[in-house]
Amino acid sequence: MLKHILMIDDDPDDVAFFMDAVADLSPDTLINHAADGDKSIEFLLGCSKEQLPDVIFMDISMPAVDGWECLREIKRLMASHQIPIVMFSTLNFKMQSLSPSDVGAAAFLTKSDTMAGLKANLAQLFRTLFPG
Repeated sequence: MLKHILMIDDDPDDVAFFMDAVADLSPDTLINHAADGDKSIEFLLGCSKEQLPDVIFMDISMPAVDGWECLREIKRLMASHQIPIVMFSTLNFKMQSLSPSDVGAAAFLTKSDTMAGLKANLAQLFRTLFPG
């Protein structure tokens, strides 16, 4: 399945929960973590083409540089790379009129408060983003 994920989230509990779910779904996946938008940009700019993540999961509600601003900056800086970015939030985007393509994201994923729910959502998303 996936080989390399960059998780951008300032909440250590959410990060640990996410990492546990991915480890259960795809144990060979490498996950890098950036605690905020600035650190994520630093990480991405320091990567060679081969080191870039296959997908980025980004929390929307972060201090200083929020997820929307970070998304725009990553898209601007990484324009030559087609890294799917999944906006990850406690907000339920299915109830809003906003679509992922409206903001340049590959998908929205609502944070689940159960491990089973998170794993089910991630498994479905992985199948959609990375068929085969």
